[in-house]
Amino acid sequence: MWRYLFVIVLLVLASCAPPKPVSWQPPLKEFFGAQGFASYQIDTPKGRFHGEAFVLAGADFIYFEVPSPFGLTLYQGIVYENHAEIIDFLRKQIYFFEFSFPKEIYSHWGNIFFGFFPYEWSKYATAYREDKGFCLKVSFAGKKQVLAFFSDEGKLTSLEIKCPPAKLKFNYRENSTKLIIPRLRSKADFSYQGLRLLSSKPTMPQLFTPRGFKVLFYAIK
Repeated sequence: MWRYLFVIVLLVLASCAPPKPVSWQPPLKEFFGAQGFASYQIDTPKGRFHGEAFVLAGADFIYFEVPSPFGLTLYQGIVYENHAEIIDFLRKQIYFFEFSFPKEIYSHWGNIFFGFFPYEWSKYATAYREDKGFCLKVSFAGKKQVLAFFSDEGKLTSLEIKCPPAKLKFNYRENSTKLIIPRLRSKADFSYQGLRLLSSKPTMPQLFTPRGFKVLFYAIK
């Protein structure tokens, strides 16, 4: 009887034991930038939005604009460093978002959005074996960390950014990215059409704030 109990205890302890690191590195490609059009569907507590946007991205920024059928710009926005700005020309409103991510993360917004694992992260990442591939865990100052999941072939399938209380999750499929923001109860699906990877870093566009627009500020920290 005691022998069986001892075996059960060992099995329980083994199942609860933390995974052991393995020696593994993904095949990495350098990302300079990308441009093209993307279809998007965004679900938020305030409603669902969909359309098509022109996207220009460097390794450290993402710029987009949504044109109307008549040639006018409906929306314009940019994500860079710890900021995001969206200009809504229809409602004459400007949305400012402020984050609290470390530089090791916000200097790679383009890489993250398009599913390119930054080379410098791999230098201090710890790899673990998963059921269907591998996980790379990258830790930064404090409790900030990134979990990147790869297939057996070394293809990035999802990436989680954890900077409490903020959290972002990206899922990658062929020519598409899904973004989930739990704290805002929002998610967005992007499908790329004729996306072109760039061989050199593009210049980050500048947004010009229109006069008379209402400014709304959100801090996601």
